[in-house]
Amino acid sequence: MRFFKKLSLLIVLAVFLSVNAYAQTISLPNFTPIAEKVLPAVVNISTTQVVKGSVNPFGEMFSNSPFNDFFKHFFQGFQRNYKAHFLGSGFIISSNGYILTNYHVVKNATDINVTLNTNEIYKAKIVGYDPEVDIALLKINPRRPLPTLELGNSNKMEIGQWVLAVGNPFGLSGTVTSGIISAKGRVIGEGPFDHFIQTDAAINPGNSGGPLVNMDGKVIGMNTAIIASGQGIGFAIPSDTIKYELPYLMKGEVPKRGWLGVGIQLLTPEVADLLKLKSLNGAIVNEVFKNSPAAKAGIEPGDVIVSMNGKSIYAPDLPYDIAFTKPGTKVELGIIRNGKEITKTVILGQRPQKENQEQLETQPSVQSSAYNTPYGFSIAAINPNLEKMYNLKQQKGVVITSVDPNSFAALAGIKPGDVVIKIDNENVYSVEQFKNILKQKPNENVISMLLKRGESTLFVTIQKS
Repeated sequence: MRFFKKLSLLIVLAVFLSVNAYAQTISLPNFTPIAEKVLPAVVNISTTQVVKGSVNPFGEMFSNSPFNDFFKHFFQGFQRNYKAHFLGSGFIISSNGYILTNYHVVKNATDINVTLNTNEIYKAKIVGYDPEVDIALLKINPRRPLPTLELGNSNKMEIGQWVLAVGNPFGLSGTVTSGIISAKGRVIGEGPFDHFIQTDAAINPGNSGGPLVNMDGKVIGMNTAIIASGQGIGFAIPSDTIKYELPYLMKGEVPKRGWLGVGIQLLTPEVADLLKLKSLNGAIVNEVFKNSPAAKAGIEPGDVIVSMNGKSIYAPDLPYDIAFTKPGTKVELGIIRNGKEITKTVILGQRPQKENQEQLETQPSVQSSAYNTPYGFSIAAINPNLEKMYNLKQQKGVVITSVDPNSFAALAGIKPGDVVIKIDNENVYSVEQFKNILKQKPNENVISMLLKRGESTLFVTIQKS
């Protein structure tokens, strides 16, 4: 028994020594040469902005008094303009003084000061900016050639690779933090072209506009956003996006973006199963805009775009990849239509300026002539009354008149006033035809529908209630 105890102790000791020896052979990268290379080209940006606010002339006098809340409320309607100061970061990309930063750092600024690593201070002007991507290009007139940073290739960076974030968090100039790339292509709702690099390198207020660099000291991202309630979750604009924007910003022009002219939806497991797709790669086309490049190429609602120029594509990536491809570029789109793989060649147009239009919808009463489907909603043939009630553009077809709030149809977002265009890729022109299509699928628990809602179309899948 003692022999086995001794043997066990020896085994544990051997394992511990082996692990300890292995751990000693592993060491973190030496970040010092990278920091020395990058820091001289990172700048501190301070701006002055005119901000509107309420006036409380007795604020200081009664700050600790029970009357303080009263005066705050009383003077709430009295407004005045005052100057506020904001801090951010940036990095130099040319020796003659061009500097990149976030647009939100210099937005509405009446005065912009740039402080170099040498503590030299220069006045800066905005040369170009793009609010949709949150990038701005500044220019200073230096007295000598400045150190610069080179834009790297963000597309080649992989999850898990080391990166450094450099900037001026909370005004602490020349701060360097290390971490890894946690994710790529993040969509966080900051803008129409979100495609962020996520990193756990510490990013804080004041880091905005600073560089995220790789182990070669090349910029692979611009630190832009954080999740306030999280730790180790920061986001950077990819350098490939910056490269696309830069030629336009240098000229003070609005960047030109590629345009396909489709509305898309995420490919869910239910839809993929219904369409007999092998994976969740792809984007469902729910709308094709009139006279768009997609329409000219023969793309149709219900098509699933699964690749672009031979590369598999996910729905969140498609708008970004199209937008940052130059107008006039010819692209090959792999499409699945009715279970068959086809290829469409599209010459991208230039993305037009969109106008946001909101249409009020009224909740109608159930029509006596409506047909109650087994899927939790009712339909009726379009007539002048329904056409007027829902402000429909077409005079023929089938319109949804009511939706059971406890049904799967309601969960799928179907609303009264939606016009049914297709069921499982079959066109629908009348209530009778709608019924006949369902009769042909007596055992179908799930169906897909293409709906028209105002100027938009929507692809949904629902099951029986």
